[in-house]
Amino acid sequence: MMTLSLTEGGMPAYFVFDEAISKKVKKTVFRNRMSMVFMYDNNSLVMVREKKERNQTEGETLVDFFSKDKAKVAAMTKEKAMEYATQYAGEF
Repeated sequence: MMTLSLTEGGMPAYFVFDEAISKKVKKTVFRNRMSMVFMYDNNSLVMVREKKERNQTEGETLVDFFSKDKAKVAAMTKEKAMEYATQYAGEF
């Protein structure tokens, strides 16, 4: 299990390790019912989630990149993070 809070002091989201998918894509993958987290490297991750209103079947796909390495954060764009995640999201 992993917890992740998007803001300091914010309510954390809980994720469980998805062993079957992780083996298939050869990356560490955590998920909950709304989001998926792909490990980018030892200190970084990409989180993908869908933002939609109640009773909508489709919504906007959002992506975030988190890292302890400030240089990686500065170099990462939303487009690069989305590209990284979508290469694995097709496996689900």
